[in-house]
Amino acid sequence: MKFSVTRTLATMASVLSMGLMPGASEAAYTVTVVNHNITGERTDNYPDWFGVRDQVLNGADVATMQEVCSADFAEFQAFFAQYGWHTAFIPMSKYSEADLDKCGVDGDLGQVLAANRPMNLHSYRLPVMGKYHGELGYPGGREFTLFCADVPSMPTPGLFTFCTTHLWSGHSSVSDAQDFEIRAEQATRINSILKPLVQAGHRVVLTGDFNSKPDSLAMDRIYRVNPDGSINTNKVFWEVDNSYDPICGANKLCRDGQPTIQFTNGNWAKYDYIFAGNVGVNGHTGLALTNIYYPGNPPTSTHKLIKGWVNFQ
Repeated sequence: MKFSVTRTLATMASVLSMGLMPGASEAAYTVTVVNHNITGERTDNYPDWFGVRDQVLNGADVATMQEVCSADFAEFQAFFAQYGWHTAFIPMSKYSEADLDKCGVDGDLGQVLAANRPMNLHSYRLPVMGKYHGELGYPGGREFTLFCADVPSMPTPGLFTFCTTHLWSGHSSVSDAQDFEIRAEQATRINSILKPLVQAGHRVVLTGDFNSKPDSLAMDRIYRVNPDGSINTNKVFWEVDNSYDPICGANKLCRDGQPTIQFTNGNWAKYDYIFAGNVGVNGHTGLALTNIYYPGNPPTSTHKLIKGWVNFQ
């Protein structure tokens, strides 16, 4: 799996030389996170891009994006390097056969990780009906990944890891039932990767476009909160909107949250998420969604930008 990165791991040597071992801080720290699926819209003169930029520079520690064109990542990279940010891109698909207005012939469409500190990157492939990209019988051309970075100098009480993903969104070769099962399969894989990290004391943030509503089979694989508001102690992820009072009610947890995408028929749904591992995080008071809005005016993406914080103890 190839990815592009700036200001990479060579900088870790300077961190360690100062005696700052990864996750050495014992103090609580609040991590601010921005996530947005920009749906392949070009950054040049598109208002969504400026909205994302403003939210990242307004106190964020990390940022994640989905459906970013590779050419636009170069612009994103150059802009944020001026502010000391470290950025990385991983491709998901080529747009050489369709949607040429998005990324151009042979342009990559993919996911972005960004942090205001050096990152140590790693990625994991996600399956589709038990097969991986490039294997015989794999449907479609998109490669699905969980894209992650450790941030050794983030002053959280344990080593900080953040990840983003973009789950399967359907293909003509599969049935509706298989469509739901594929996302559940991918979410199961994500949980199997990240749950051991959380249990080992890592402070973990997971974001992305899951193409799934909160009460779906796929989200059952991630949420620590059950649909009825009870807690599944076998799961390790809180969601930043799982205590949104107008929906959940005072002092309660729920999955409903606020919608993040509007479809062409006018219906709304929640597809975009910021999760946090439960170790060192109070599910009621230790995390919150602070912004949810279309960053452009007029917006060029159907997805809302979401911004939240997690207090890691």
